[in-house]
Amino acid sequence: MGLDWWQLLLGIGGFLTPVVLTVMARDRALLTMIGQIQTGMQAMIKAATDPIHERINRVRDEYVREDHLNGHLMRIEKRFDDMATEQRRRIGGQAPHAGVRRGR
Repeated sequence: MGLDWWQLLLGIGGFLTPVVLTVMARDRALLTMIGQIQTGMQAMIKAATDPIHERINRVRDEYVREDHLNGHLMRIEKRFDDMATEQRRRIGGQAPHAGVRRGR
């Protein structure tokens, strides 16, 4: 009777071992295939997004921020106002020409 159990155990093990090895080989092949597809997809996404990132970086580098531009314009306007005030003071306090519009 002891031999029958060993034969049964070896028979089950002899059947299950190739099944388990086949499943492992299939899983390894699927993981390899998924890895290759993932690498291809990453390359495709990178190729598609690189021009967009380059364009965003170029726009960021080439264009002036609005608040910086406004600050420069305010300083220029203040200098013009200071020069106009100085000119008025020098020529005797005459009022600016009536046709000139000031401000925005």
